[in-house]
Formats: sequence, C-alpha cells, structure tokens
Amino acid sequence: MLIAKQGSDLLHPNYSCIDFKELREKYLALLANIGMLTAKGSIRFRELIPHFVHLHGRNLLEKLECLFDNNNQDTWLHKMLRKPRHATHPIRHILIQMYLNVGMANICKGRKMGVPDPFGKGPWPCLNKAVDHYREQIIDNVVITRCTDTRKPVATFSCSCEFIYSRRGPDLNATDKFRIGRIKHFGSPWMNRLKELNKDDSLSLREKGRLLGVDPGTIRNQPQKLETFGVITLDKDSTSTPSTTIEQPIHSRKRRRDSNKHKPKRVNWSERDKFLAQEVDRIAEDIKNRGYRFISLSEIGRLLNRSTMIGTKIGKLPITSARLMQVTEYRPM
Repeated sequence: MLIAKQGSDLLHPNYSCIDFKELREKYLALLANIGMLTAKGSIRFRELIPHFVHLHGRNLLEKLECLFDNNNQDTWLHKMLRKPRHATHPIRHILIQMYLNVGMANICKGRKMGVPDPFGKGPWPCLNKAVDHYREQIIDNVVITRCTDTRKPVATFSCSCEFIYSRRGPDLNATDKFRIGRIKHFGSPWMNRLKELNKDDSLSLREKGRLLGVDPGTIRNQPQKLETFGVITLDKDSTSTPSTTIEQPIHSRKRRRDSNKHKPKRVNWSERDKFLAQEVDRIAEDIKNRGYRFISLSEIGRLLNRSTMIGTKIGKLPITSARLMQVTEYRPM
C-alpha cells in the first residue's frame, strides 16, 4: 500500500522537474543524517545494503526484480547513489525513499540541500589564548575524520601559530565553533607564554590555566617537557594541514626502531607444542597429588598462564590438545 501511495505521489502534477544530480544530493544528505556516509562523504555500502534488504525483505525485492547480491559492488543501488550516469526505474527510487523515510514532497521542499557540513563553513577561530589573534577566524583548513566509537565526525584545526586542536561534531549552534575538545599541539608561542607565567610566583596554577585555556594539571605537567622540546616542520606540500611548525620531544622515549633489527621473531609452533604438552602433564600430576576431585581445562590454563593461547591457538598445538583431552578426563576414585 505504501509503495502504491508513493507511486501515485510521483505522478502528481504539482512537482517540478528534478534532475539526477540534485536528487542524488538529497539522498546523500539523508544518508549522512543516519550515519551511512564517512567523514569524507563516501557511502558505507557494506552497512547500507544489509540494512536496505532487511527493511524491505528479500521476498518483496525479488518480486519487484530489485534484489541484489550483498557482495556485488555494481548493483542498481550503487549506480543510483554514485555519480548519475544511468536512469533508474521509478520503483527503485520509491524503495530508497522508503528506506530514507522521505517522499517527493519533502525532497522538493529541500531543493539543493547537498551533504551537510558538520562544522559549518570556514574560516574557523584560533582558540590559542597565548596569542593576540585569539578567537579570530583565521583558520582556513580543517581535517575531518570519523570517531571509531561514536561514528561522529571529528575535526582537527591547525593554526599558523602552531596551535592544533580538535573537537567532535557536528556543531549544533553558533557557539560550538569556539569549543575545544582536545588540544593536540600547543606550539612554541603557547609554551613561551607558559614560561613567562611560571616566572610569576604570585600566580596560582588555576590562574595560569585560566590565562592559557587549560586545566591546572596541564600547567603542572608542561614544565617537565619545556627543556626537551624541539621544533620540526610539517611537510609544506601537505594538503591536509597548513604549513606550520609543531613542537615535538627531541629525546622521545619511543625511539624509532630499526625495521630489520627489531622485527618480531616467528613462533616455532612445533617446539612450543612439545613444550606445552610436557607442561600439561606436569601441571596435571601436581593437581592430582593435591587431591583435587577433577582436573579442569580452565585450571590447567590458569596454572600454565596460557589460558588465552589455549583458547585461541589450540589449532596450532595438536599434541597439547590431545594431552589436554586425556588429563581432563581424570576422575579419582
């Protein structure tokens, strides 16, 4: 009945023409609202297709000749939502509109919406309290990624004063653009200002934090890093962030490892299997000598400190596996 109503609505004479490109932009905007677009605007087809098939049901899609293989990367749904090069049957537009919970009336009302920008239009403000251009909207570039936990967009803003901060979006109001989620780099102007404030013994940690826009704990920890910081320059040809310098520790604890010298050694599973089989016998004998009623697999794994290995790599340990089956069947009279 819903498909019939949608089909009748498509024939309504009051709707003006809408081209494929504009219709696709509307679809993408609605897909972004339900989390089916990546931060860069790509469609999450691996998630979209199963949801789409589950909503309509395979039987209905098959009757309408609209069923497709989940592993196929060139279905009619792909062709409809990618750059418009093909005409698509109206019934298939009805199916995608039903999935998006939208009709032609809503589509025509929101003409030329496009994919929404989660952080608005630039430029964006520098939120470095240590510089004179604090809160001035001078940042032109932003790098948008996707939070792996919440799937929400995360923007990283880099200023020419070396201050880099990020926040999770989308922005809900005009004041959100002046919010910092995390400071990724302070930069030399900020660190130099901290040095100046630390010379004034009359200022508390809380007051210094207020002046620099951080909490007192950050003020307490940063002086330990002041003497170890050097300056490096980002790649000037980078298109993701503006050319700037960022402070990095000269003597970092995590030194770059030589790729050949520190390669992880390959595990000799055959030798490990023989060793663990002997250890299983030893542990099982010890358990019996202590008078336990039975020998459990979990107890052996715990005493060997190999519970995870036994649970996940037992297929590579055939001798150990056979020995475990033997000893865990032990039942003293």
